[in-house]
Amino acid sequence: MFPRNFDIEQPTARTTAVAQHQSENKVKQYALQLQMALEQMGKTMQVIDDQKVEIVKLRKHVTDVEKKQQDQQEYINNKLEKRDLKLVQSFRESQETKKLLLEVQEQIAAAQEEKKKGFFSRFFK
Repeated sequence: MFPRNFDIEQPTARTTAVAQHQSENKVKQYALQLQMALEQMGKTMQVIDDQKVEIVKLRKHVTDVEKKQQDQQEYINNKLEKRDLKLVQSFRESQETKKLLLEVQEQIAAAQEEKKKGFFSRFFK
């Protein structure tokens, strides 16, 4: 059946040492890959932290700009409202002045008409 001279390799100290050395090399390789991945992840986390700080600064800046814009808009609206009130007041004063001038002109015209009439027409009114 089987030849008697067939040798089955028995684990020797040398083959065991080689296998153990290959296993240690794989473990070292995995440890090195893990260490590199952790370093890369640390760098990535630092970048993320820096970006968070920058986002906070940008949000504050946007808030400041929005507040400034709102203040400017309120200032403009107040100035426009005051200008409109002064314009309306000026228009009313102008209308009142025109009305008074018209009344004075009517009185002057009536007085001149009276002068044109004779003495007796004024006397016997």
